Amino acid sequence: MPVRARGGKFLYLPDCSLYCEKEPGARIFGDPDFYPTETNAILAEEIHYRILAPSTGEFRDRGSKFFAHAFPVRTQQEIEAHLAALKKQYYDARHHCYAYRLGVAGETSFANDDGEPSHTAGDPILGVIRSECLTDVFVVVVRYFGGIKLGVRGLIEAYRAAAVAALGEQEKEAIIPRSIFRLDFSYEQTSDVSRLLHPFPLTQVDARYLEACSIDYAADLETYPRVIKVLEDHGYSPVFLKEVY
Repeated sequence: MPVRARGGKFLYLPDCSLYCEKEPGARIFGDPDFYPTETNAILAEEIHYRILAPSTGEFRDRGSKFFAHAFPVRTQQEIEAHLAALKKQYYDARHHCYAYRLGVAGETSFANDDGEPSHTAGDPILGVIRSECLTDVFVVVVRYFGGIKLGVRGLIEAYRAAAVAALGEQEKEAIIPRSIFRLDFSYEQTSDVSRLLHPFPLTQVDARYLEACSIDYAADLETYPRVIKVLEDHGYSPVFLKEVY
């Protein structure tokens, strides 16, 4: 599964880490201001990914047909809408098995066997999602029975294979949690602020220049506490606004 990142292409490794094909210093994670360092390289191993577009896959075994659909989602309402649409599309199918993960690190997950023997359908689908370090994703596998029973092992392998077929070649992007903070300072302090912030991989997301400067910055979660400490140690008062991903 290829990883999309501005400024460089990266290989996805089984331990959910990234391997950069370019020389050290290449920009990664889709953030033009995020550079790999020894510290955030460790952070990369904990990063999850989201797919960028819906995709499909298919698997067949002894007459049974398994049609898989994968969707990028953020809410339970989106999941319910996709499931309802697929049940309408495949109205004559007996099983619409599915699994999903939501949240920046997949904190919410669920699997449904929809009439298949317990743990033979939803769990294998969820296992594929987890093995790909994916979140904010919904995968449904629709089965048409072919007249020959596959058995527990056969069902597990079939639902897993169908999910892999839908997700295997999907383009994905890393989810980088970032903290947004605001810094107010006078025009006379501009050079001092620039000097203090220069070592950190920050992204400027907004700026207001009136009687004084007021700038909003985004920092990854490893950088945020360090840059805040440096600013406060030098007499500034950065204000946390929100966390985004």
